[in-house]
Amino acid sequence: MSPRSGWLIVLAACGGSGSPSDAGSDAPADGAAATGEVVFLNFEGVDMTSGPDDATANTASVLLAGPTYTLSPYLSSNPDRDARIAGVTALVDEILVRFRISVVTTRPASGPYNMIVLTGMPGEAGYPVNTFGAAPKLCGDTSESPTVLIFGDTLLDPRDDVIASLSVAGLAVSQGIPSSNEANDCACWDGPSCVFDGSCSFGGLGTPIAPDEPCANGATVMSTLAQFTSVFGIDQ
Repeated sequence: MSPRSGWLIVLAACGGSGSPSDAGSDAPADGAAATGEVVFLNFEGVDMTSGPDDATANTASVLLAGPTYTLSPYLSSNPDRDARIAGVTALVDEILVRFRISVVTTRPASGPYNMIVLTGMPGEAGYPVNTFGAAPKLCGDTSESPTVLIFGDTLLDPRDDVIASLSVAGLAVSQGIPSSNEANDCACWDGPSCVFDGSCSFGGLGTPIAPDEPCANGATVMSTLAQFTSVFGIDQ
């Protein structure tokens, strides 16, 4: 099953004035990353509070102010949990392999790093039962250590490739990449056409941008591949 009609993808903390400056080109933008990003896939649960996006301090803008939220381990009661975690990790790594990104499952000793928390039900974070994920929409990449939440238990049996694709799309918008509006695109987070029926791919020139996308600065199309290349750089 793929997340879409009747299901929620949550955005929070819109900020900055980023724009898809490379929307008309598949070539890397001048700001392509010189050093690699670290993406920490957190499958083991975590206590988090609302606050500025700082994964190193377990604070996230996608959480409502007030309580400490205890997010449970991913697929905590699934007897095949270890294999499923390995499967999601391998798929995320495979999707992002061309970029200067290191995918890890152990929290780095120091930041900055991107944290994707793969957890249980959305109610643990104060969201409705039909929510698949929550990500800060940080136009212009205003946080070095953002956190994305993926609620795996929203589906009775979440497919590893769908969870991996959701994780990559959440990473994209948390780094200021506009959400696309093309099914199976790796930046398709909250567009009305966003569905994942397998591992996502990187759209080229003319990839539609989601309607009313705040990080698009008026653009209607982009190259998802060029966007990822601009933010993360190519692994050479």
